[in-house]
Amino acid sequence: MLRKNVEEIGVSDWANFPVWEFTNADETNHDLLMRPVTELPVDNMNGRLVGSQVQLSGGGRVWAALGNLNLQDYEFTKHFLTVTVFQNNDRFTMSRYHDLDWDDNGPAALANFLGLSIDIVFPMSYDVSRFCVSQYPVTRGVIVSEPTERLTRSEVLKLVKTNV
Repeated sequence: MLRKNVEEIGVSDWANFPVWEFTNADETNHDLLMRPVTELPVDNMNGRLVGSQVQLSGGGRVWAALGNLNLQDYEFTKHFLTVTVFQNNDRFTMSRYHDLDWDDNGPAALANFLGLSIDIVFPMSYDVSRFCVSQYPVTRGVIVSEPTERLTRSEVLKLVKTNV
């Protein structure tokens, strides 16, 4: 069966297998090892990433991998969704507003990585409803440069605890 380190999964892999899951292998240095999920759509994204093209505000499209897509919890997804964008053979994972490195790796840095202005990149939209099913509005969404709601540190921790 195909297995790859998460850092080795590229655009062609996402195009062939849109959903990948961590193997949780016990061997040393294999905690980032992933395998493709072949039975789609899925109704659970725990321990999984989904890859698809995302639509930039200016109309362009780029490949991205989305993580922390909780198909049962819209609030969690809204605050914890991760996005890794691919360009050529490089990738950039954008920090979320509550991450310590937000200033260095937030939306402005992602726009810079793409060589575009922030208003051409954001808001970006995604639609992974072909690969994931949910009764909540999490399979289609928008990633904004500035969140409309920011949780306090204690609220972030409480939300994490309820989803562990």
